[in-house]
Amino acid sequence: MPVPSVLIVDDNPDIRDSLSDMLIHEGYAVESIGHGAEAIRLVKQKRYGAAILDMQLPDLDGLSVLKVLTELDPNLPIVVITAHGTMETRSGSLTRGAFAYLTKPYDSGEVKAILRRVFSVKGLEVRAEHVEQALRASEARFRTLVESATDAIVLADHRGHIISWNQAAERLFGYSKQDALGRPLTILMPARYRPSYEAALAQLERTGRSPLLGKTLEFTGLTQSGRELPLELSLASWTTPDGTYYSGIIRDISERKRAEDALRRLSRHNQLLLDSAGDGIYGLDREGRTTFINPAAARMLGWEIADLLDRPMHDVVHHSHADGSPYPLETCPIYAALKDGAVHQVHNEIFWRKDGTRFPVEYVSTPVHEDGSLVGAVVVFKDISERKRAGSLQQTQLAVSHVLAAAETLEDAAPHILQAVCETAEWEIGLLWLVDHRARALRCETIWQKPDAGLDEFAALSRATALPPGVGLPGRVWAAGDTAWVLDVVNDPNFPRARAAARVGLHAAFAFPIRVGGHIHGVIEFFSHAVREPDGTLLKMMADIGLKIGQFVERKQAAQALVRAYEETEKILASLPGAILIVDGRQEIVYANALAVQYFGGHHRATLVRRRLHDALKLPPPARERLDRELAAVGAGKPRPPDPEFEADKRVYRYRLFPLVLRAGEPPRTGMIVWDVTEERQIQDHLLQAEKLASLGTMVSGMAHEINNPVQAILGMAELLLEEREMEKVREYASDIIGYAKHVSGVVRDFASYTRVTSRDGECEVDLHERLAEAVKMVRRGPHFGYVEVVTAFEPVPLLRTRKAEIDQLFINLINNAVQAMNGRGRLTLSTAVEQEQVVVRIDDTGCGIPKAMLHKIFDPFFTTKEPGKGTGLGLSIVYRIVTKYGGTLGVESEEGKGTQFTIRFPLRARVTAGST
Repeated sequence: MPVPSVLIVDDNPDIRDSLSDMLIHEGYAVESIGHGAEAIRLVKQKRYGAAILDMQLPDLDGLSVLKVLTELDPNLPIVVITAHGTMETRSGSLTRGAFAYLTKPYDSGEVKAILRRVFSVKGLEVRAEHVEQALRASEARFRTLVESATDAIVLADHRGHIISWNQAAERLFGYSKQDALGRPLTILMPARYRPSYEAALAQLERTGRSPLLGKTLEFTGLTQSGRELPLELSLASWTTPDGTYYSGIIRDISERKRAEDALRRLSRHNQLLLDSAGDGIYGLDREGRTTFINPAAARMLGWEIADLLDRPMHDVVHHSHADGSPYPLETCPIYAALKDGAVHQVHNEIFWRKDGTRFPVEYVSTPVHEDGSLVGAVVVFKDISERKRAGSLQQTQLAVSHVLAAAETLEDAAPHILQAVCETAEWEIGLLWLVDHRARALRCETIWQKPDAGLDEFAALSRATALPPGVGLPGRVWAAGDTAWVLDVVNDPNFPRARAAARVGLHAAFAFPIRVGGHIHGVIEFFSHAVREPDGTLLKMMADIGLKIGQFVERKQAAQALVRAYEETEKILASLPGAILIVDGRQEIVYANALAVQYFGGHHRATLVRRRLHDALKLPPPARERLDRELAAVGAGKPRPPDPEFEADKRVYRYRLFPLVLRAGEPPRTGMIVWDVTEERQIQDHLLQAEKLASLGTMVSGMAHEINNPVQAILGMAELLLEEREMEKVREYASDIIGYAKHVSGVVRDFASYTRVTSRDGECEVDLHERLAEAVKMVRRGPHFGYVEVVTAFEPVPLLRTRKAEIDQLFINLINNAVQAMNGRGRLTLSTAVEQEQVVVRIDDTGCGIPKAMLHKIFDPFFTTKEPGKGTGLGLSIVYRIVTKYGGTLGVESEEGKGTQFTIRFPLRARVTAGST
């Protein structure tokens, strides 16, 4: 199906473009020109479906062009448009063959309707022409055209009765052709419209004229089922000898109406959004004039909406900078959007109100495009006065915080605090008053004023003034303990400096207290040249600043006290007789007192701190392993081990571990106290040796007996050898001599081993059963053993890593005491076992026992239950020291007349290492 073509003849390019775009969108093929001569040339060359002709052309008269075009193509429907719609022009154009007449500004919907009617009517006319030429041959084709039309086509006679009814009409109204033909047109409309229709039809019958003819109009139709629907009607009429007839092309516009309703609702919704939006919103056309503005924008600007419409907004609200200098339109970001088509966003500018005041804003200017063309811009702005004020207050708080963080004293911080508040909150002068407790008055300590403020007189008077509680603004704040605001100090009856303030132009003032430890430490006050209403937010913030300053003072006072306490603690720790080390969970030293530095760090504490404890103490591997176990035990809250010892740089040290928690929530640490016991160990070794020699004296007679008998036998055998000649006898005597000599050698070796100085022995794996047997053997040679029965109950026990000489000394002392307690007759029971992760050795005797009153003293040095001259009192003390040295315990149970039991317990870990001395 060929595309309907339309020729547009108009000298206005905007109208040509607008009509072309609209008709192309409607599906027409469009050709537009601006001169009448060009129109005549084109009509000569081709056929157009319709033409739209402007009556005002630059080269030819519109009526003349209409006449020529009609003559060139009598079938060309021409729609005349003009800006001068006189009756003469209209009637002249219609009488010269114009199809329809439109007056500028035209309605686009009317143009579309006329063109639809043009092409519909033109089709009818063409077909009518063919009917006239060959009525019978073309009647069927005409009816086919009518029947195939998508719009309902209804024909009626002069009485308004239906004479033609196509299939589209059947579908639209629900009446079949048989039901519709001959029926009045009133069946197609609701009853409420029928009187108006009948009156219009009667008028048409009388006058032959109707304002509805040749126009497209909308009306409400009625279907056979009674449903109403919106319709669009293009009405035409023609007259024959038989009378006047009417044709109507009817289209269902329900979808269009729904779309229009949706558009209206959307427009209303958008209007509601604009009205309810908190931000200011207004629109601009290409010239920068206001096309709309919402209530929020008008309210912020102080204008009525009607007063701002179609006004150049830059000249109204954006004409000047904050300093009053002009703001050129060409540099305005809002209007830049109208030039470059880009979005422009500004975060900190000002708009001017109708009353001449200004307020800070942030805004976004967004270009608006329609059909690819820039048609205007939408500006959304927000009053940021509160945000800027909040930002200024926050900036004040941050500035004060930074000052306090960097200062050492309030005297150092005060000028910077006063300056920060004055500059960010816009006050002219600030003063710090501190309490003089002796005078019970406030004295001005620090002042800051803006440069060239001319407030020297007021500052000098303030420095010379002392204010008791309740007097003046600072005195009132001191007495009340709260912030205070004065609208105008000049008129305040309780302001001693009022005259000086008046002379320098100071009016509004406020003050807030500085609290330290529940007491007022001082007051800070600020003054302004203006009379200012109380600002609750500012006062609340300043009260918070007063708390921060008070906390700062408290912290500094606490820090000073802490420094003094630290120095005193350091002196105390330095004077202690022990070295103190504190280690963290990684066994790194975090603290060392002066003696620890002297022992292990050279001359500087830094040489010890952060070093590993093992490295600082220079421990050998066995001692390291033992210390690791002890640190783990202390960290786990297990019982603290006894004070072990270690050797470093030829010195002997004893130490004690203890858990340390400095603050809740922090990882626990471990403390270590170290004593240099080198001299003590030397004394103990001498005492131990003396005790051995004393014990040896009690066994000399036994040793003499042990040696004398074999020596006498050797002597006798030697004398026999001198006379013996038989070799067999000689060998026998020689063998006996060798045996007696070995016995003597063993006795001497055992005694020599027992008397050797033990401090030179090293650790080794010791078999407790073997050492118990050797101890019995040694004691047996003494004079007191007599007929003591020895009973052993040995269970398998692991080897222990200890010094053999010390274990021998331990067992010999206990067994010797037991034998002496039994006075040569009784039972000595030796037993071993493993119980609860411990190696247990028990030594029982059936002797006289120990009085209960003396049990708690028996391990004290030089305490003895023996007669004078028969003991040194060191034996059990040495035994106790040896047992505890290896992490063991020594217990005793005794009952007079029945005997005594000593129980020795060594932890199983002692079998790995017991110490290094």
